[in-house]
Amino acid sequence: MGETGGKALIVRSGAEYYALDMTAVQEVIYHPDLTVLPRDNGFITGMCPWHGKQVPVADLGLFLGSAQPAPAGDLVITVTAGNETGLLVEEIGPIVDIPHDSLIPVDRNIIQDQGKVSQAFEHQGKLVFIIEAKALTRR
Repeated sequence: MGETGGKALIVRSGAEYYALDMTAVQEVIYHPDLTVLPRDNGFITGMCPWHGKQVPVADLGLFLGSAQPAPAGDLVITVTAGNETGLLVEEIGPIVDIPHDSLIPVDRNIIQDQGKVSQAFEHQGKLVFIIEAKALTRR
């Protein structure tokens, strides 16, 4: 397979697959206990207790520009630059090596915010978009 760009957790939101850098992933919570917040057209959909504190929960699809919130899902807790965020996803997939030698640049027509997703790779016949960890700290 050649050189790798690190390990990533593959998740699904809607029909799209995304990769979260494992250096940012802290925990996966199946069937989380969420406190839902009123929607204000943002991507923060609720709060979740985690290690004695309340962590904001972002709907990954809404965060990346989808018009529809996730119907239900599991939670991936990430910590980037000291900020904890829960990402609500519809499916948790495997942990994989990011194939450094076959990264694909993402066209602005596919994902407009290049600060959130700028590269992708193919995994088992599916295109997987790599989420930029720094983007998770922007609220």
